[in-house]
Amino acid sequence: MQNHISSNSKKGDIDLQIPSIIVTDDDDDEEEKKEKAIAENNKELKRLISKMDIRILPLLSLCFLLTVIDRSNIGNARIAGLTDTIDITENQYNLALSIFFAGYILFELPSNILLNKIGPRICIACIMIMFGCVLGTMAVVKNGTQLIIARSLLGIAESGLTPAITFYISVWYTESEISKRFAIIFSNGTVAGIVGGLMAYGIMLKFEGYQGLHSWQWIFIIEALLTITTGILVYFFLPDFPESQNNKFMSIRERQLFFIHRKKDSELSIANKEDEKNNRKQSLWDSIKLAFKDWHTYAFSILNICAYIPGYSLAFFLPSIILNFGFTPLVTQLMTIAPNLAASIFGIIIAFSVDHHKEIGIHSASTLLISVIGFALLIILKDHGTYALYISVILASTGLGPINSTFSSWCSCNFSDRTKRSIVIATVNALGNVGGAIAGQIYRESDSPQYIQGHTANLIFVICVVGGCVGLKLAYRHTNHKRDTMSLEEREKIIIENKLNVLGDKHPDFRYIT
Repeated sequence: MQNHISSNSKKGDIDLQIPSIIVTDDDDDEEEKKEKAIAENNKELKRLISKMDIRILPLLSLCFLLTVIDRSNIGNARIAGLTDTIDITENQYNLALSIFFAGYILFELPSNILLNKIGPRICIACIMIMFGCVLGTMAVVKNGTQLIIARSLLGIAESGLTPAITFYISVWYTESEISKRFAIIFSNGTVAGIVGGLMAYGIMLKFEGYQGLHSWQWIFIIEALLTITTGILVYFFLPDFPESQNNKFMSIRERQLFFIHRKKDSELSIANKEDEKNNRKQSLWDSIKLAFKDWHTYAFSILNICAYIPGYSLAFFLPSIILNFGFTPLVTQLMTIAPNLAASIFGIIIAFSVDHHKEIGIHSASTLLISVIGFALLIILKDHGTYALYISVILASTGLGPINSTFSSWCSCNFSDRTKRSIVIATVNALGNVGGAIAGQIYRESDSPQYIQGHTANLIFVICVVGGCVGLKLAYRHTNHKRDTMSLEEREKIIIENKLNVLGDKHPDFRYIT
């Protein structure tokens, strides 16, 4: 650009010096180069994200699919004759369902701390191989005591997987990308019901008596082999954390693009640079204290407990519930497919909507209202025939479908400090699994065939989660509004008073996802 001064004034006129802007060819070229560079960077970034998706999502989806199949296949094994061929009482069977979650409650937090130390590739691979081996031992149980021991060991071995996946995805993807990825992975929780039902149907049809074993034993053996094989694949193909020196997944250029992209997306990339410095000095113990002092940790934990009870109880007892609608045991395995398929599809749709609208609270509450209707109809229509009840159980399952992915996204996005987030995710999952332990006691054989007490309990818990989602959303909106209207003096005071601490999501410029 140049300043041009006019010299064409007549005598007696006021000589106005008018600066004008001349755009030269060099300026055009420079602007064009910048636009091309930005466009090229965007193309490279899209290619990188696609590369991440292709490598990460199928492996983690398969891991989560198998973990849900392996924890809930006991319901299919029961229909295939487990409780008829071993020495077990009803109370022992229900205890075997509940005791599984003791391992989750005790070992999820230590497992996520270990994940940060040894890396996700080794940690997740070891988890898969260990719980595959334990699952295989369930094929040789002879009585209720042995089944209880095997299920408790399975819970310990499997405990670290879900929080590891949740934290791992939150490290690799930004807030605007995370919900869809969680939906793709966690929708496999309901796909597991489809796959598990089909596998159980095929095994009952073809494997009963093969090599002198019952079909329920083959259910455990085949799924154990699949799980161990997946663990080996994870060891060789899952990328470590992005900053890891062992991570050969990204080139130097891709690594640069990745960290620029992450920084742009962060709410605190400009406002809270001091946190990055302080975070490196902060000890693990400091992060643990921050996590356990934060009321949001307990809010998400209570929501998870109340959501896990209907979710897990339906997963465990769906075959038994449907069997009591009047289907044969073999047909029952197939009839478990529709409720799980509906939940899976609905979960993915809701996740895309969450990412598009950048809102979670109302999405979660409104989807759960479908479950409220489903459980209410199961009670009201108890004497109205097979198909009315079957449609009701599909509605109950569908409404619960999106909860795992939406809650994981909500929790991951609202804790900014990485170490604290890792601890919170593990804690929320661990405490949430108290609900899983309760879930094993919701449906009792004495309450069959209509299970009115179980449906009523689940209806109450789902209503509680609806209220909790609305309450948490209002609390986040209030905090965001308070920070929006904060004066500069108040903002600076908070930052100065916490100079030596990592403010993270407590920083005045951080905004919660509502």
